[in-house]
Amino acid sequence: LDLDDYFRGADPRPARPGITASVGRWEKGAVNRRADVETVQLLLTAAAKRQRAPALDPRGADGLIAPAPRSSRTVAAIESFEASRKLPVDGVIEPGSPSWQALLEAAGQRPPRESRLSPLHAAVRER
Repeated sequence: LDLDDYFRGADPRPARPGITASVGRWEKGAVNRRADVETVQLLLTAAAKRQRAPALDPRGADGLIAPAPRSSRTVAAIESFEASRKLPVDGVIEPGSPSWQALLEAAGQRPPRESRLSPLHAAVRER
């Protein structure tokens, strides 16, 4: 981020991770786009480390979920995570869902904060 971008109001914080479609159990209709699966796997890994909870660790981030009836470590980790947060255990994480929000929090991701410099940005733009 350079100063020109900063004074145009660009946010210097890194973007929060996001998913575009559901991740988890195929038989529950999860879309399982590779990039989304990898994002969830990375967040589960971070949550497992932060909480010292090995059951939350999918043991890798390859962007893949084994099709049913084979077992999936990622689905098992999602279900363990949901149970640990007292969320409905369905093995699926949807964008914007309570499970998604809880996973972001558990992995150490924070919701975007309002910038304290917003009035300054406006004043600089007016000049």
